[in-house]
Amino acid sequence: MAVVLLAIRGIRSYDNGGSGPIVLALVIAGGMVGALLLYFGVSNARRIDRAQRAFPSAWIVPVLVAPLLAQELSALTTALGLAPSRVNPTRYATLVVDDQSVQFLSGRATGSPAAAFPSNLVRSFTVGSVQIGMRIMATIEVEVASSERTLVLPVTPMRSRGNWLRAVPDADIARLAEDLRRAIGAGGI
Repeated sequence: MAVVLLAIRGIRSYDNGGSGPIVLALVIAGGMVGALLLYFGVSNARRIDRAQRAFPSAWIVPVLVAPLLAQELSALTTALGLAPSRVNPTRYATLVVDDQSVQFLSGRATGSPAAAFPSNLVRSFTVGSVQIGMRIMATIEVEVASSERTLVLPVTPMRSRGNWLRAVPDADIARLAEDLRRAIGAGGI
């Protein structure tokens, strides 16, 4: 924020009545967008760090919750007779996978998952795609068996480092699907 204030002072000192107000508005808007992106990046990093401390032996994956994922999680927890899913669409969540369970953490809490099910119900992790808004994004499709039917959860991983707004490359998605398969181990698949 100090950089924005210095830029405003600099613009005002050289303003001769020309395009100064327009430049000032652009600098302020750019500073606000930058601050917002920094905030989301820091909060995402903190959420991942909390999950890694709470689940040191699990695979931790930040995910974007598409409406289809929220809908399928709700159907799955209902079919399994588990606590209802509290994973909301168009939000971010943290996927936690180990040999005992698959959990979706939402918000800051790491104590009570927003949705969870035993890992021995997972039949496969495959690479797929889902439409989120106007974009087609690569996903990890988690196939889960319930007594009623098999459900597919389209999990859209986010970057945990670097520019978290950019899509994760397909090759990284395939590697991550394999890592999640190994995390489940003998408990499932």
